[in-house]
Amino acid sequence: MRRWQKFILGLLILLYVLPIVVIIWFPESQKIGHQIDAWLVQNNFGGVDVNTIVYYYAVVLAIILLGGLIILMFWPRKKNDLVLEQSTSGTLSLDNRGITAFVNRALSGEGLENINVKVTNHPKRISLTVTASAPYRSAVIGQLDRIKAKLDRNLEELLRETNISTIKTKIVVGQSSKNKSNTRVI
Repeated sequence: MRRWQKFILGLLILLYVLPIVVIIWFPESQKIGHQIDAWLVQNNFGGVDVNTIVYYYAVVLAIILLGGLIILMFWPRKKNDLVLEQSTSGTLSLDNRGITAFVNRALSGEGLENINVKVTNHPKRISLTVTASAPYRSAVIGQLDRIKAKLDRNLEELLRETNISTIKTKIVVGQSSKNKSNTRVI
């Protein structure tokens, strides 16, 4: 889990724990509520009392809860593998690492180096982002459409029997630098 996700989750937990604490220790929370009312009246917040604050606090928490629920319902699922064949004796599945190895092997003879494949696998679609470098970038750029078509054709043949309906491929080629000068220490 990322740091910002942990922070937001921790903040939401604290916001939801406060009303539970008020319910558990009701007499003490009532005393604190009377003290807050007295402070609000003393500082000329005449139209605001603790009950109004609690009401709007509960409304905001309910809106946050419903928004989070809607986000969770419609968040796309990602999968780590792809079921190729399923029978009573077992399941044959292809892992995302297998798809990465397949793409690396398909692109190995095309003059590309340092091939890096990012696979995003959803239930009905698969997205591939291939980044590579080439010593002669301009020569590879001219052949990029042919390479992409060949890769798409190979992937469609591999995933023909699955429920994948869309395969998106993106190939990014950069110039490799073989002219790096190494520092010599004498």
